Amino acid sequence: MAWTVRLANALLAGCLVISAAPAARAADTVTVGAEDSWYPFSGLVKGKLQGMTVDIVREAFKTVGVQVRFEPMPYARCVALARSGVQLACFDTFRTPDTESEFLWHSPSLFRVDYLVYARAGAKRRHLGVRDLEGRRVAVTRGYEYGAEFDRNTKIQRELSSSDESNFRMLLAGRVEYTITAKIIADKLFKAHPELARKFKVVGLVSRNDVYMAFSRRHPDGPQEMARFEKGLRIIRENGRLQAIERQWLHRAD
Repeated sequence: MAWTVRLANALLAGCLVISAAPAARAADTVTVGAEDSWYPFSGLVKGKLQGMTVDIVREAFKTVGVQVRFEPMPYARCVALARSGVQLACFDTFRTPDTESEFLWHSPSLFRVDYLVYARAGAKRRHLGVRDLEGRRVAVTRGYEYGAEFDRNTKIQRELSSSDESNFRMLLAGRVEYTITAKIIADKLFKAHPELARKFKVVGLVSRNDVYMAFSRRHPDGPQEMARFEKGLRIIRENGRLQAIERQWLHRAD
């Protein structure tokens, strides 16, 4: 009788372990928002999310045993969902005085990017900074941060659009005088759209920014998942994997 009871208890315990296993596996999968139009950092290409940030985030989480699922969406929506707590996190985000208190920030950052001023190829002005754009029409992407000095300057006439491609097309059409983006973004865009190539040139610099995955302060898992991500990010920075991903994307032909 005692043996029968022990056997029944053992079987019950085994069933509990088996039933708990899917929950444990589910707990090691996180879902984050991903900017869908900032390629080659993060963008939808032929219906698939690709980019340097995508690979860095995936590798950092993988290093600490976490699988990540990405939800591609426009950047403005991504940030809004993370800010409200609906989404765990969102990338690619700049840490500025205006966003500092809205999110949780990991250390170190993912990488650093320069935001350059582009004009049409025949433009004469050069070495422009933020103040040189005051009173000028500048195409920018809705919801993007461009650095505190630019973002807080109300004298700049901003023309909002949904993407860097739209910004360059506005610039080409003469609707604006300038647009702002990173060089690698512009170069990839010109390769994808040859009709835009050789139509523009760099005429200034507005900011140098560290890029992050912004974790939600209002999502219940925000602090613990940021800690796990931060641990993984430090590991891949120290073992060279992060730098290898950067080199791979900087030298891609597409």
